[in-house]
Amino acid sequence: MKVLRNQEDGSVVCSCQLFVRVGILCRHVFCVFKNANIEVIPSQYILRRWTKNLIPAALRNKRNRYGEKNEIVENYANEASSIVDHCVHMLSKDAPRLSAFVEKLRLLKIDVEADCPNPPSKNKADNLEELVGVPKPAEKTVNNPALGNPKGRKKLRIKGGKEQALDKNSKNRNACSLCGETDGHNRRTCPKKFAEEAELDQSEVTREGDLDQSEVTREADLDQVEVTT
Repeated sequence: MKVLRNQEDGSVVCSCQLFVRVGILCRHVFCVFKNANIEVIPSQYILRRWTKNLIPAALRNKRNRYGEKNEIVENYANEASSIVDHCVHMLSKDAPRLSAFVEKLRLLKIDVEADCPNPPSKNKADNLEELVGVPKPAEKTVNNPALGNPKGRKKLRIKGGKEQALDKNSKNRNACSLCGETDGHNRRTCPKKFAEEAELDQSEVTREGDLDQSEVTREADLDQVEVTT
């Protein structure tokens, strides 16, 4: 990769063209910044779409998102939310005062609910009707389309390792003809077979040892007889 840096305006161009394609500086540019002792990214490489103020605060509000019609009410609601957020931020490190502030809000909520016997509806259907501008019909005239059977190979969902292991364990397995277990082995790989073979080998070793000992004893007896003679 080739990186060109202009010291006059601080511009940097990399041959990988990552900033042109995606809008993010590549590791090659950061390597050049490190070698040049540049600790702050130049402002021309901080695009507005990566900043938190891309969408104005007023548009991020849920009320504005659904098209609040009364602008005066919206302004008051935004101001009330801003005041509460500011107070919570100021009291975030003082638990007793924050608790007292929350208690005052609860009392204020009770007073507001008492002064508003007919509050606005929070029903989801009513909110949708207000958003769309069309009331819900009393009779359903449009039904969902019938499910068809598309041609071609059926797309199977990719299963994870755990799910594959569970499916494998749930399948019926053949029993071992030697021990009768169904844990996935057969007569050739049966642990019981290996245990029996090990016992046979041990018994053969023991028998060979006994034969060797008896042979040594007999030779010793013959030597004793010859010496006596």
